[in-house]
Amino acid sequence: DVRVNQHATLTSIQTLYMREHNRLASILKGLNPHWDEERLFQETRRINIAQIQCITYKEYLPYVIGPYLLEQFDLKVKDGPDGTLYNPRTRPGIVNEFSNAAFRLHSMVASNVGALQLLFQDLYSNPKLIWEGHMNQLMQGVCQVPSAKYDHWFVKDVTVELRKPPGGSHGSDLSSMDIQRGRDTGLAPYIYLVRFCSRNQLKITSFDDLAPLMSIENIELLKKNYKTLEDVDLYMGLQMENHLPEAEVGPTTACIIAKQFYLIKFGDRYYFEHVGQVPSFTPDQRNTLKQCSLSRLLCDNTDIPRIQKNVMLLPDAQ
Repeated sequence: DVRVNQHATLTSIQTLYMREHNRLASILKGLNPHWDEERLFQETRRINIAQIQCITYKEYLPYVIGPYLLEQFDLKVKDGPDGTLYNPRTRPGIVNEFSNAAFRLHSMVASNVGALQLLFQDLYSNPKLIWEGHMNQLMQGVCQVPSAKYDHWFVKDVTVELRKPPGGSHGSDLSSMDIQRGRDTGLAPYIYLVRFCSRNQLKITSFDDLAPLMSIENIELLKKNYKTLEDVDLYMGLQMENHLPEAEVGPTTACIIAKQFYLIKFGDRYYFEHVGQVPSFTPDQRNTLKQCSLSRLLCDNTDIPRIQKNVMLLPDAQ
């Protein structure tokens, strides 16, 4: 990914998985000395991708969309060796509404990264922190501070300070860029996705009809900035919604995200839980892969001495 050095936390994540690839390759080489380099690389890559899938679906996604949609879309990683079935009629492509609106969760960026007395804005295009050996502090730091709330408020690190040139008065505004990106790619208005996700059960013909989805204050903000309901950008409307129970996003955002992760799970014959395919893992292999966690990868590939079992949650006193 050419953006690997865009932000030091992104550099750290990609470095972590590169280290995990090399760690797995060393183990597999010892177990299978007869494998050539290509076989060793591909088998290692296959396992590493399976771990990324497991961590995403098991540790990350449940907290984003909540338990209800996780169950409705069959996205839960189930315990044990049981598998799932690939659906050849499901297209695993990335939908525009997901990539250019629902999954642009930039308002969740927190200014404090919890490490080295640095702010998020200090880490743009700053890979020297990794070269200087600070990856451990960075990774542990971001696991110890809360994210910001998904809403229409953004820290200045992604607005006025984004890619600000040295000595400059301001940088770019990521929120404005996200809105324009949605317009450039032809996203449908917010209200169209509300109707789609509610299966037309919500009868919304005016701004005031949005009351079941968002606060009166947010409705007034939309009225102030958009002439008609059909003018509301998808990106902005999604951020205004009240969150679902036990979720970090609102119902329409969660619907789009759940639909996308359904497509890339059941439309991918290589997905790690699937059975009955040539590349499928064995029951024992699936069961082992389901035990993976991001905390395990951090312990195996960094010198962090202590970390919470689930790094998606803040550590407690113990």
